[in-house]
Parts: sequence; C-alpha cells; structure tokens
Amino acid sequence: MKKLTSILLLSLLLFSCLKDHENDSPLTGVTISDVTFTFDETQKVIDVQSTFTNISAKIIDTKTNETASWLTVKLAKGKLTLNTEENTTICDRQAKVTLYMDGSREHVSNPDLEVSFLVTQKMNDQFEGLNISEVVMDYLAGDSTIVLGKTIQKAKIDVQSVDGVSDVRWCTARLNTSTELNVKVTEHKARGVRQALIRLLPNSNKTPIDSLTATTVFLVTQNQNAVFEGVDSTDVMLSSDACTHTLILHSEPTGIKSLMVDSATNASPKWLSVKFEEKAVKFTATSNASMSDRKATVTLYYPNGTVIDSNTVKMTFNVRQKKKDQIVLEKKSLTLSYEAQAVEMSVTSNVGINIQGKAIDEQRISISGYHIEGTTHKIILNVRENKTESVFKDTLHLVGSGNSGVKADLLITQKTNPTITLFEGEEKEWSFRKDGGVFQLLVSTLTPNYKIEKKASWISIGAKTRQSQGKYYHSVTVREYAGEGPLRTDTIYVKNDEVTQKFVVSQDKYLYLSEANIKMEVGEEHQLRFTNKTTNAVTWKSTDAKVASVSDKGLVTALKRGTTQVKVSIGKYNGIDDYADVCTIKVYDASDSVLITRDYGSYEKTNGYVTAHCPITISNIYKEAITLESVKIVDNNDNSVTWPTSPTINRNVIKKGGSLTVTFPQITNYYKPKVSILFTTANGMEYTKEVDY
Repeated sequence: MKKLTSILLLSLLLFSCLKDHENDSPLTGVTISDVTFTFDETQKVIDVQSTFTNISAKIIDTKTNETASWLTVKLAKGKLTLNTEENTTICDRQAKVTLYMDGSREHVSNPDLEVSFLVTQKMNDQFEGLNISEVVMDYLAGDSTIVLGKTIQKAKIDVQSVDGVSDVRWCTARLNTSTELNVKVTEHKARGVRQALIRLLPNSNKTPIDSLTATTVFLVTQNQNAVFEGVDSTDVMLSSDACTHTLILHSEPTGIKSLMVDSATNASPKWLSVKFEEKAVKFTATSNASMSDRKATVTLYYPNGTVIDSNTVKMTFNVRQKKKDQIVLEKKSLTLSYEAQAVEMSVTSNVGINIQGKAIDEQRISISGYHIEGTTHKIILNVRENKTESVFKDTLHLVGSGNSGVKADLLITQKTNPTITLFEGEEKEWSFRKDGGVFQLLVSTLTPNYKIEKKASWISIGAKTRQSQGKYYHSVTVREYAGEGPLRTDTIYVKNDEVTQKFVVSQDKYLYLSEANIKMEVGEEHQLRFTNKTTNAVTWKSTDAKVASVSDKGLVTALKRGTTQVKVSIGKYNGIDDYADVCTIKVYDASDSVLITRDYGSYEKTNGYVTAHCPITISNIYKEAITLESVKIVDNNDNSVTWPTSPTINRNVIKKGGSLTVTFPQITNYYKPKVSILFTTANGMEYTKEVDY
C-alpha cells in the first residue's frame, strides 16, 4: 500500500513538472501558414512575433524524404527567414519545415512543442511559350532579331555545334532586350551549310544541365556560299588581240581571290590579269604574239584557310586565247657582200609561206628549198654576184598561204665590189717643187660612194668626175710653198667601208727662212736665218723699209709700228723667175701694251656729245714698268678739258702687270672727248696714247 502511494505521488509530481514545461514553450500558440516561392524568388521573411530560444528546424523534401538542400531556415528576433535557390527545373519542388524545441523530439504529438508548414517553389517556366523556331541565314555576314513573344528576365545563352566537335565561333547570340534575341553570324566562306544549336538556360552558375533543366533549344542554319551560283563557268575563248572578258557574279566579290596557272609554264600567266569590280570579274589579256593558242586555268575562290581544298567555295574554268597568224623574221634586213653566195634565213611562222619579189622575178635571187621544224622555216636564198657599181636593194615579201592575210618583208641589200685602184693599179708618191701644181687623181672602183681624206690644208681636192662605169677623176691642186721648213708631206687616203688606198704628196723648198712670222718692238734688231740648197747668191729686201729695214746679211731693225715682209731671194731657179721665201715682220711699241679703260659710273652719249663722271683705269701689260707723266681728257679738237680742280699726276710708276685708277670731275656735253696719257719707259722712250672717253 505504501509502495503504491509513492508511485502515485511521483506521477503527480511528474505531471506537475510537465505541465509547467508545456506552459513555458516558445512555440505555444504559434501557427505558420504554408509558403509559396516563384522559381526565381530567393528569400522570404515571416514575422512570428515570438522569441525563439532553443528552437531547431527540420527541412524534408516531400519527394525525396531527404533534407532539402535547396532551402534554409533562420530563426532570429521573432522573425523566420527562408532562403532558397532559383528553381532551374521544369518541376515544382516542396519541403516540409518543422520547428521544434531542442531535446523534446519524443513529444512529437504535442502541438505546443512543434510547428510545421509547407514551402513550395514553382517550376521554371520562363522558356515556355517562346516564339522560337529554326533560324536560317544567308552566307553573308549578318544578324537576325527574334521576337520572343514573352519577357525573359534572367537567362544565359549557350552556343554549341550540332556534332559537338565543330568550331561555332562563327555564330553568337545575345538578348537585345528582355523580349528580343539577336543572332549574329560571320560570312560563310566554305562549301555546304553550317549549323549551330543555341540553348537558353537559367541564369545560374550552379545549373546542372540535365533532362529536368528548364531550357529551350533552336537551330541556326547558315546557307552555303552562293557567290558563284548561276555563274557561267564554261571555258572563255578570247581573240588574239588585246581584249577584256567580263564575268558577272551572284554578288559583289568582296574577299574573293584568283589563282591563275599558265598551262605551258605552270606559273602565273604574264599575258592575263584579273580585276574585281562590283559584281564583275574582268579578265584582260595582252595581244597573243606567240605561235600557238595559249591557255590558263583560272580558279576564283574564297580564301578559307591557307589551301584550296574540297571545302573551298570556288569555281574553275579555262581562259583560252587564240593564236595570231603571223610570220616572224629572224632579221628584218640582210646586208650581203658582192660575191655570189647562199644565205640561210630562219623564219618562224604558224602558216605556210610564199616568197615574192623583184629580185626573184629577175633571177638575181632564187630559192633552193625549205626545211621546216615545227614553226621554224629554214629558207636558203641563192644570190648572184653584183657586178654593177650600184648597191642592189630589193624587198622580199613573205606572204602567208591561204586566207591568213599575214606577211613580212625582208630588205635585201647587196654591196658592190669594194676594190679601189689608183693610177691604174699603182701606188705612187707625187713630189712637187715650191710653186706647187695640179695633177689628176684617177680612182677605179665599183663603189662610187668612196671617201677621200687628207690633213694638209695646202692640198685641195676637186669634185668627183665620172669618166665611165667604175672610173672617176679628181683634180688635185698643191699650192705654192711659203712658210717654215724645207719639206712638207701629206698622205691622201681613198677609202670605202672595206678598202683603203693611199699615196704620198710631198713639196720641197730649195731656199727657206727658219721663221715665217716674228714680232719686234720699235728699236729692236733680229737676225733672220735661212737655208740655201743652191749655189745662187741671196739678196734681202723689206717691202716697207719705214716699218723695218733689213741688211744684206739678213739683220732686221724695227723702226715704227706696222707690218712688213722681209724677202730673201736667189733669183731665177728651177723654172721660177724669183725663187724666194718671206718672213712677215710685225713691229709694235710700248703703247700697244698699255690699256686704258673707262670704269663704271654715270655716262651718257647722244650724237657724239658726252656727259659723264667715270674713273679711268690704266693697266700695264708691257714687259717692264712704265712712268705715267700725265693723264688728261681732251675734246674733239685736242683741247684739254679744264676743271676747277683736276687730278694731280706725280710721275706715277705702274709696275709690270699693275694698274692705276684716276678719277676726274664730271664733264658735261663734250663732243667726242678722249682720254690722253703720256708715259715713258725705262730706256727713256716717250709715248702718247689716246682712247675715246
């Protein structure tokens, strides 16, 4: 009985304690309604107006019965804060949140010890109902704007290749606005279409892309490059002349390149060039000067990488240029010697050849035959000897056979016999005496355009006179021999382009003076020397003894300014009545070596009347110094011009090579005034010299 009473007392005490604990629970009277998040909401705060102490939360995902990692709960200061991640899936998700007192989980049926509510986050439906289908774009670089049909606030864009391998940098996409998506592509330069997948994903770095991820995918297709579509790619045939061919493309050939290969050289053809203009490709060929058609393979392409391969957008065709019928001579002219001969001539031609000409008609030239190797013709011309005195010329016409209409002209020139014979085949030396003479020079030759050359001025050769075919005469004159030396000679050359003949002409003197010209100053003496090859006595004579006299021994004395001739003679000799030689004597005095010049200043002269104010310079180029005694200006009547003041001359000495400048006052309106100076030389000779002022 006692034991039962103790148990009842303990039960009452325990109940009393539990009753007190329940009344102290912070969850007592707390109710929390279920919470709903949109897919992109991340936080909600609930005011529970209760201080939570020693309260914990349990969060269980209702689908997995495991802790919901996508939701967290924070209890602080009477507020319940719920944090969640953006829902990137296409499913709603839900978690049951239970708040409970720490250490009291065994009383789970007591509503005062725990509070439960549901948290639901809606599925991600931002990509549902988008107005997006496959985007197809031209091969050119461009962009396309897609109106989405709804607003997308948060999204990221992923561009992938269809095969997961190809490079998709050619395609980019971005949201222009929340309702517009822009897709941009670069120019497509390869063959075939190319495609890319554009995927819109939730804007979250933690998004696992799987079957539940909210996403939308569409295909971007860029068509094959169509620049060469519909372009005529057949071979192009050009005429032989310089010409241009235009190829019209589907669009402007921006970035297009060309590769041209000459079929003969395997190199770029020098005869063909290409130029791109707007939607046209222009091929320009030079004139075809070759002997055959020429061809080049042309490839127009977009440079997609460094090589032209199967993926390259290209078109290939041949450009051919017709040959030009022509005859090309190795030489356009032949110059032949006078002998009979056979001449081989090379002719390049792509047609047959006929040869015509006057020389062939007259049988001066005959054709012995042709030898043909490809386009090279070897033709032998048989030419007869030219026995005339004329150079033979004829033009051979090489005419293309058939209707080619081409021809080439070959000028044939055959020289005449160049042999020259003088004096009927003898080379001679002609000798003349002092008085000279005339002889006839006979030139026998079939080359009438010969030349005669000589050096001596004492020999003159007359014009050519024709006697008969191949015979010509010239009158040659040798003048009288006067001057220095006992003998003079010259060689006369008669020449053409190939032959030279010569003969010597000489002229001898039996009496000659050692000097032909001398200059002497007044008062000087000079002994003339002579050679006399005869036994005759000599005599001397001056043609003007007042200028210079000569003694019977040949001593010449200069007497006054002037010119005279001194002659030495042996009388009649060798058919000449007065066989003599002469020396010209020119006598000068010191005044010839003193110069008077008017320097710069004011000077006017009208009808001989002078008004001037100019200095006078006296220069001495005499062999020694002179003494200037006076300087004055005189009028036309030799009257001295006087001034209030005049220059004073105090016997100024002017050295050899020196000069003296004298300044006079101005003269006014004097008729033909002169400058008059008086000077003396070292030997006491006095000289007066006047010049016009």
